[in-house]
Amino acid sequence: MGAASVRADFEVERLRSQVSTLEQLLAVHEKTALEQSRRLENIVNSISDGFFVLSREGRVTYLNQVAAALFMRMGAGSSDLLGRPLWAKFPNLAGGAVEQNFSRAMHDRAQITFEARFEPVDLHLEFHAYPWEDGLSVLFQDVSARKLNDLRREQMQIELERQVQLRTADLQATLSELEAFSYSVSHDLRAPLRSLDGFSQALLEDYSDSLESDGKLYLERIRANAQKMAQLIDALLQLSRVTRAEFNPAPVDLSALVRQIASDVRASDPRRDCEFTIEDGVSAEADARLIEVALQNLLNNAWKFSSQRRQTRIQFGVAPHNGVLACYIRDNGAGFDMKYSEKLFTAFQRLHDVREFEGTGIGLATVNRILKRHGARIWAESAPGQGACFYFTLNGLSAEAPKAKSA
Repeated sequence: MGAASVRADFEVERLRSQVSTLEQLLAVHEKTALEQSRRLENIVNSISDGFFVLSREGRVTYLNQVAAALFMRMGAGSSDLLGRPLWAKFPNLAGGAVEQNFSRAMHDRAQITFEARFEPVDLHLEFHAYPWEDGLSVLFQDVSARKLNDLRREQMQIELERQVQLRTADLQATLSELEAFSYSVSHDLRAPLRSLDGFSQALLEDYSDSLESDGKLYLERIRANAQKMAQLIDALLQLSRVTRAEFNPAPVDLSALVRQIASDVRASDPRRDCEFTIEDGVSAEADARLIEVALQNLLNNAWKFSSQRRQTRIQFGVAPHNGVLACYIRDNGAGFDMKYSEKLFTAFQRLHDVREFEGTGIGLATVNRILKRHGARIWAESAPGQGACFYFTLNGLSAEAPKAKSA
């Protein structure tokens, strides 16, 4: 065998070896590609959204299991769609918004998101179309439940607005009745009470010599109760006015307001030993007229319930309390048991006997109503015989100068 023949055989064997190697590499590549394809298909089938692919001619070349299930609900199975134009199976989509949007996505090479409703089965689908070189990949979700919830929400909103209108009308009617009641209380009830008190006083003055001690006592009690009834009427009218009054918030100098009220309170009994300590620079956003009524009630309460002390001490200032900045009015008066504190701000609820401390039981209810109108709140801390401290919040509360001065 010549050298040429040997070389030829060697080349043949080398080529066969290379072919074998290439075949092995091709097999590995095909296996890898098949595994990747299966993995990709598993991923696509595992998503909760429908997914399908359209060729440039509109033929369905792939659809995942979710898409197949949704199209089945619409009347077409996978075998009816794969390799066929989508519009052939769903002629009602041809020429409509769905086809137009798909065509625009392919033509403009731009992602498009849109919604479409399918009447026969009342399906609402949201499509996300992604163009690529040979066609269109489409991801879509069934948003029927969301659409139904949106419809229900709209209906609830309409019903809520109707209810608000009805309640507003009822409230306006109630306010009108309240105004009529206030007028009646203010005029129709005051007159008989004044007559009762006046004629009782006339009897005591003109026929005092003819009356026995019991008769005089009875008349005095009639007068006292008539006057008490008048005070209750005044308190109720004040509470009513607080509810109906216009609300005009603006910056208010609370320190100056408290100082003025303290001066008026002190003038009611100038012989009383009293020390007012008022922090300067306290201000807040409030209705000046209403907040003045609230502060008057709080300071009058402090003055009243500390009347049995040899020296009355009343403080006004601002301090952090449980994480919020609050105004406080503190006194060294009779105090109260905190287990009854829920009664404090309810009309006609009293924690002290009227024979010990006079009053109508309306003041703190009025304060509470005023602060609620401000979106604020009030609370108290106390113990029997150890005074009381009333805290309340207000919007925009600040204290520019923390020093306190005696008034």
